[in-house]
Amino acid sequence: RIFKFTDRFTDLILLFIAARSSIIFERILGGQSWDALNPKSFNFYAFPIILVIWFVLYSYFERSTLYRQVSYEKIFFNILFVTFLVVTSTISINFLLKAELFKRTTIVILGFVTVVLFVLKRFLVKAYLSYIREEGLDPKNIMIIGSKKRAEFLINEFVKHKEYGFNIKKIIDPDGNRNGMKVGDYQVSGTLDDVFNNILK
Repeated sequence: RIFKFTDRFTDLILLFIAARSSIIFERILGGQSWDALNPKSFNFYAFPIILVIWFVLYSYFERSTLYRQVSYEKIFFNILFVTFLVVTSTISINFLLKAELFKRTTIVILGFVTVVLFVLKRFLVKAYLSYIREEGLDPKNIMIIGSKKRAEFLINEFVKHKEYGFNIKKIIDPDGNRNGMKVGDYQVSGTLDDVFNNILK
């Protein structure tokens, strides 16, 4: 929960930076003073609207995303897709309300800067989390029940992807006849009865 809160709070800070940067870039492109604020460039009331849309969409599209298990390509295209939805949604809201909440140039620049900042942040977090797992820090010890093809596939995945941080401590199989068999570099060492007996003890 602390990590998720910190992750989203960092996104909020990055959105503020992106918004301020977009205003500066838009004013420079318009040949105006970069440090002046113009409501027509980006109205104060527009930002909460963008925040709500952004957080709702990211909460939906990243609800089951784990940094260590999602590819860099997936992260990039998720950010690109959500940003496209946010930009088009806010432009549509601006048009439907017939209000001058922002210039379209500003919101397009905001989208571009946000993509850059969000990609950098997520790539760095993923790289760091993958590194500490690969180094054996904060591992998650697991027991696998089963030793046939699906279990073998799962074991091979964990062996290939050390960044997942799963440390296989034991493999058991409901079929006692498979006890002692090898699954990759691991050995089946017990049945469900052994587990239940140990719990009861």
